[in-house]
Amino acid sequence: MAAHHKPSFIAAAALVAALSLPAQALPVALNPLATSGASANGNAGTPDTTTSPVFAGSTTSETAPDAGNGWSVGWANRNGAYAVHSAAEGVADAHSSARLRYVITNDSATALQYSLYFSIAGGSLFTNVSPHAPLAGTELVGSSYAARIQVGGTTRFSSGASLQQTAAGLAFTRSGVDLSGGSDDGLDGAYDWVTADHRVDLGVLAAGQSVDVIAEMWASAAAHVGLYEFDCGISTPCAAFKGGAYAFHGDASDFFGSAAAGDGIAPFRIVTASSVPEPRSFALLGAGLLAIAATRRRIRR
Repeated sequence: MAAHHKPSFIAAAALVAALSLPAQALPVALNPLATSGASANGNAGTPDTTTSPVFAGSTTSETAPDAGNGWSVGWANRNGAYAVHSAAEGVADAHSSARLRYVITNDSATALQYSLYFSIAGGSLFTNVSPHAPLAGTELVGSSYAARIQVGGTTRFSSGASLQQTAAGLAFTRSGVDLSGGSDDGLDGAYDWVTADHRVDLGVLAAGQSVDVIAEMWASAAAHVGLYEFDCGISTPCAAFKGGAYAFHGDASDFFGSAAAGDGIAPFRIVTASSVPEPRSFALLGAGLLAIAATRRRIRR
């Protein structure tokens, strides 16, 4: 009796298997882009841009003695790795960004449901003010970061935070996804997070349909503070900046070494796809399951 109904069971099992497809690897990023800029005491730095088949990035810095230091670096490669880093001390500003673009295409003959799994790399914001020289007037130091993923031109994931310290005290703001998981409120002048996985639903793509996925990351730092003098054991007092600000997130690998060669963290790792059954497929599946149930009842009799 069981052997007589085996073909029906096999047909139903095959239909169930057809409704699920294995994960697909994410393609390489198209035209990775990185930018950076810095200024010190109002003087803009000269960009230094480096490119190779898997790397796009730039660095720039400007140092004005006794006025300020500003520098930044941003890079992104086709494997999806990225980093943005900015720092400012004295009177300076710095900013950096990275951008990755993917085109996800449904190459199958049926509609598929896609999900993007990715990681936001660890990072930190930090502001520093000398305990010996409190800020006064309009002096300030501040740093910020932001990350965003757009699917088909619509923002589907965002996260950001900023720290700013003035003569009135320290202010911390946060928006979107809290990367620290609520464990860090930034009120000690620092905000840190570790690499964590996230998911974005890309929706259903019909056969042959494509969708753009764009990931953008930013880091910025600003310092507008003066110098203070202190006794350093010599006849002439030494001087230092009252404070600075720093922002970083991304792959911690050497910017122009192994990471530039294509190694490092690839945060945009996989796209999963599962078939979206048509109403007729649902009906066939239901009929198959009913046939299995009926077979089991006859066997028990």
